[in-house]
Amino acid sequence: MNPLDDPATYLLDGSGMFAHIESLGSELASAWCDSAAIELPLGARPASIVVAGMGGSAAAGDYLASAISAHSTIPVSVVRDYVLPAHIGPGSLVLLVSYSGNTEEALACFDASIAAGAQSIAITSGGELARRACLAGVFVHEISYVSPPRAALAHTLAPLLRVAQQLDLMPICDSDIEGAADAHRELITRIGTSVRTTLNPAKQLAEQCLGKHPLLFSAGHLDCAVRRTKNQLAENAKVLAAWEPLPEATHNHVVGFEALGSPASIAPIAFETPLLHERVRRRFDVLAELASAAGIPVRRIETSGSSVLADMLEATAWGDCLSGYLALLQGLDPTRTRSLEYMRDGMQQTAPEIEVAGTVAAAPAVRRGNILTG
Repeated sequence: MNPLDDPATYLLDGSGMFAHIESLGSELASAWCDSAAIELPLGARPASIVVAGMGGSAAAGDYLASAISAHSTIPVSVVRDYVLPAHIGPGSLVLLVSYSGNTEEALACFDASIAAGAQSIAITSGGELARRACLAGVFVHEISYVSPPRAALAHTLAPLLRVAQQLDLMPICDSDIEGAADAHRELITRIGTSVRTTLNPAKQLAEQCLGKHPLLFSAGHLDCAVRRTKNQLAENAKVLAAWEPLPEATHNHVVGFEALGSPASIAPIAFETPLLHERVRRRFDVLAELASAAGIPVRRIETSGSSVLADMLEATAWGDCLSGYLALLQGLDPTRTRSLEYMRDGMQQTAPEIEVAGTVAAAPAVRRGNILTG
């Protein structure tokens, strides 16, 4: 029996990562409903928006920026750092996203946002971010979904999309969310764990990538999901992967094919959609020709193109399933991330003590939707 068809193989997934992977569409629909009560800060319409976060939390910011790029006249940027851009001030909206609420970069950005007088919203499950936001009178959108941060994408993305709706940054309504959720659910019926390998292109792709370094290509609104796929391959499959966006990669990166020393170690994968510019679509064709000539045929994945958001969720499903299946093929738990545990422990040895400015009991009255009460 193929190991990916053997129920015993999935005992490695003791924390249930595949349950999170396969329920993403449904979770987005649920999180969208939960975000209906989100409150924008009082004040003028922001001139700029920054999403500050790290890892899986920052990925939601990438999805937001991609989703609204064709419609919004307000620029959206994602900050993965301790420092906010110098232009942040009273005319800015800073969305602090930290699943745990204890990400030190996000906390630094929160403090900088408050100091700059920017409008702010915190999106978190609790932790220090919720405490500081409560003390500062900043609205907190509570994440109640329990998972590793990277598996909570639906619950970090939905409130960001709700903010975009309330600011009229993009035309989005309940049916758009449900359509994207349905696209994800439908794809899972074809690449999910219950589908045998002989009929499952994601399981087949995982077998083709085993022992290789995936080289990912994408374009346009799929970039956010494929960038996340690179990180999912690292965290779930413990595999080093690379990602290159088109058309840029076809102006430089492809030259590297000319002197590829060990093509057998590379597994190029292209994520495509009918919604891309026709000239970008042509560049994928030529890219595939170049890679094939170098001895590394490109595995090409195409999303349905039913909508931008649906495309994003479909590409996400492909990346999530691929990373999970690769983990199982290597006999690994897709949830455990020992290197991140080591990194956190190492940083805690030098981290400054958190200054406690007050207690929960002494905090101001909490606005509706906050995690903390007092």
